[in-house]
Amino acid sequence: MTDNIVVGFIGLGTMGGKMATNILKAGYKVVVHDLHRQSAGHHLQAGAEWADTPRLLAERGIVKVLVALGCESTSLLQRAGAIDDFVYLDD
Repeated sequence: MTDNIVVGFIGLGTMGGKMATNILKAGYKVVVHDLHRQSAGHHLQAGAEWADTPRLLAERGIVKVLVALGCESTSLLQRAGAIDDFVYLDD
């Protein structure tokens, strides 16, 4: 069932990082992007794929999740080019 579902995450901080980890553990394919690639290190080791840009993630993910704050969120959404397609979480 999880073979065809790709979950894209932008924002791998405290909340997004844990959510992406749990989705990976559940067996889903995960594509990640963050302002700081080093934030994705453990996700990449666990099998996630890196998207060089938010737009590439938006094109790849079936379910897209953005976890970010303030003006960084706005910038990421604008660069993603698919604002309406995201599940947007802001803590």
